[in-house]
Amino acid sequence: MIWKQTVVTMKIQKNKMCLGCKHLEENRILNILKNINEMISLSFNIVSKQPALLPLYRQMIECAVSTIPNARQFETVMETAFHKIETELNQPNKVIIPQNNQLIEIQKQKVSQDFAIKKEQNAIKREELELKKASELNKLIKHEQGEK
Repeated sequence: MIWKQTVVTMKIQKNKMCLGCKHLEENRILNILKNINEMISLSFNIVSKQPALLPLYRQMIECAVSTIPNARQFETVMETAFHKIETELNQPNKVIIPQNNQLIEIQKQKVSQDFAIKKEQNAIKREELELKKASELNKLIKHEQGEK
């Protein structure tokens, strides 16, 4: 009977230890994934500016991923992702430059719009000054009539 209780107790303790180990393993994996995510976030700007560093960051990320159990499941996804990134980085930047005629036309439109806005602002300012002048005249007339 005592042996049976001892075996049961040992099994319970072993299960608790295994659960503790699983919890520690899960935390370790989560930390690795967080680190990988940070590496990707930080390296994105750097690699965008300096594509020659892509192989270095790729190696670092692959090394971090290899520490995860069942890391083989990530191999094809990583290969595809890095291939796409490399392809995009090797493409020349496509900047759409409008033709000179289009650029001149756009500038003319902008200048004419700016001119119309300034013209309207000047008209409003003129009206404000006229109203102010009329108000001052009315005050003077009232003041003179009050003195008589």
